[in-house]
Amino acid sequence: MGLYHQPNNWTCGPFALKHALIMLGRVVDEKRISRIAGTHWWSGTDEIKLARAAKRYDCSLKLIRRKNSLRAKRELLLSLKRGYPCLLCVDGWNHWITVVGAEKGRFIYIDSRKQPVVRIEEWQALKRRWVYREKDVDDPTL
Repeated sequence: MGLYHQPNNWTCGPFALKHALIMLGRVVDEKRISRIAGTHWWSGTDEIKLARAAKRYDCSLKLIRRKNSLRAKRELLLSLKRGYPCLLCVDGWNHWITVVGAEKGRFIYIDSRKQPVVRIEEWQALKRRWVYREKDVDDPTL
């Protein structure tokens, strides 16, 4: 088992799922998750591949997208309150982290990209990483 950083740039998805499964009491190997999900060095692992791997471990990965940050925060807090770890795609849809708890306005998450892998941040800092803004070539002001 163990919470340690990922060895490369493309296995964050399997590591995030592994960390979520650990929080649910299941010890699994990220290499096996990578094989099941079809993780590739070029494209990593998207939410569909992660959902397929989660299903193999009798878990469902529910996809939730919100455009309003307050609604997203509420949804995240509700899931955590129900005991569900949450996988978030952050950093411009380039990295997966696992949020495992919230307390007093702070979020506890596991980020396999850097040491230490267990981190605690205020909502504003987490939100900055989580928000994705798509560039509009027709309207450069966005």
